Amino acid sequence: MRAVLVFLIVGGVVSIPPPNLWNRAMTVISDCTSPLTSPSLYYGAKKVSFGSISETFHYAISFSPNSTVAGTMYICSKSEGMTACGPYNCTDSFTYDPSTCGLTASTSACDENIAHTCTDMHITAVGFNSELDTMSLNFTSHMPGASGTLTLARTARLPITCPHA
Repeated sequence: MRAVLVFLIVGGVVSIPPPNLWNRAMTVISDCTSPLTSPSLYYGAKKVSFGSISETFHYAISFSPNSTVAGTMYICSKSEGMTACGPYNCTDSFTYDPSTCGLTASTSACDENIAHTCTDMHITAVGFNSELDTMSLNFTSHMPGASGTLTLARTARLPITCPHA
């Protein structure tokens, strides 16, 4: 079963549902400053240190060509450090409302398998911020300091090589 995390931004007030509904998808509704375009590439990295353990988690999001309303997006992940692995590329789905810049994305069993067997970075939500033209991934993890939000900026070229999904 998949739930949808909905952030409603109206007049500066953010309404967030209870955590038990934060599962694998998120919709952001806001003024459509910079609409999502295809092809689009987004990249971000998160460095986490805990004692002598250091990990850098790399994530990239891309959308299938000419898919700007609904279709396929790809989440590529790679870990460097003590538990280096990847890169891996998972096929996910999305819908996008260009009139509101609202994005609803659903991750796949592939993403959860990579989190379980490799990164321990479990994606709980995917978002699009039209004002900043950024994507975001929210995570839970057993590693202290790893949970939270990673912002991915639009880029012309990815600094990691992602295999075909």
